[in-house]
Amino acid sequence: MWKVTKALKIKLKFENRRPQMTFGKFNASEEATEKHDVESMRYLSYIMYPLCFCGAIYSLLYTPHKRYIFLF
Repeated sequence: MWKVTKALKIKLKFENRRPQMTFGKFNASEEATEKHDVESMRYLSYIMYPLCFCGAIYSLLYTPHKRYIFLF
């Protein structure tokens, strides 16, 4: 829970027995890091999705399975 609050910059305050949650803002370096993370995940998905799809097809064709269930 501590790591989530640090990553999302969540601050909890208890006033009159009622919790109040506030969110912090990112600074310039964190925004640049976020931009690079989004771009790198886009390029990684160009490789990851076709590999997962081809791996599933290969497994379906060449690995013995007990039962095939088609939901048509």
